Amino acid sequence: MRLTIISQFYDHLGKQPGGLAQRAACQQLQHLGLYGCENVTDAGLKELASLQHLRFLSLAGCAKITDAGLRELAALKQLQHLGLTGCPPLTAAGVADLKKALPQAAVTDL
Repeated sequence: MRLTIISQFYDHLGKQPGGLAQRAACQQLQHLGLYGCENVTDAGLKELASLQHLRFLSLAGCAKITDAGLRELAALKQLQHLGLTGCPPLTAAGVADLKKALPQAAVTDL
């Protein structure tokens, strides 16, 4: 059995050793929802950039990610939806750059 969907709400991924790295090890993952996971950082997004089958990613409420982390997500060429609402450090320019890099993805932001 291959794991293809993970949804997590308000957990402490950033406090778990290898929290996002463990999710990134699920190479067949297609849907990842990290809703309100306030400890997700740019370093964690770098881990997720290896998920080449990922089609849906929600980072809604992940308040520690920045434009630098978004640049890592440009590698997700299969991404169809990216949720970024409630991520105050993100700028309109950073989101616009990501939209250019991933024109096939519907991005909900700011």
